[in-house]
Amino acid sequence: MKSVNKRKNKDIRKQAEFQEYVQFIALPSIAKQNIYGCITDLEFAKKYNLNKSTLSEWKKIDGFFDLVKNAVLERLKCRLPEVLDGIIASAREGNPQNAKLFLQYVMGWDKKSEESEGSLSELSDDELQEKRKEVESIVCERGLPSMLISAEEAAEFEMKVEEIVAKERKKKVN
Repeated sequence: MKSVNKRKNKDIRKQAEFQEYVQFIALPSIAKQNIYGCITDLEFAKKYNLNKSTLSEWKKIDGFFDLVKNAVLERLKCRLPEVLDGIIASAREGNPQNAKLFLQYVMGWDKKSEESEGSLSELSDDELQEKRKEVESIVCERGLPSMLISAEEAAEFEMKVEEIVAKERKKKVN
């Protein structure tokens, strides 16, 4: 007899319901209610004429939560422009974490590269200017100004980044 944990989702008899359940689990409660008319596993089971134990068994299948994660990521891709707009707006208002987050997104920065390169405040003026050119190049290459921010907003954002760098340098000197 096969162990439930060793089952693959292709072995599931009710594939359509299984796939629907993956999508259901990937949603926040309000979306579950709006789309499926139910929120709990028990309600889902009743709606699709399943036993609640079937849903519990499905959750034990190897890779089940990877399927849920992929469904969440697919759904969230549609929200990316709104999220980026929020990050940019917050960065323009002087939020240094969101300025950094935006630069990480645009530049593909990660913690490892940041540690090896040091913080912005440790850069010389020439190195800082080079970083700005690099950001400009990537932003233009990816077409981000036309998609996300106007040229005026980009200039305003750059001024905010310069203010943040100046503050970091001032802290370092003091």
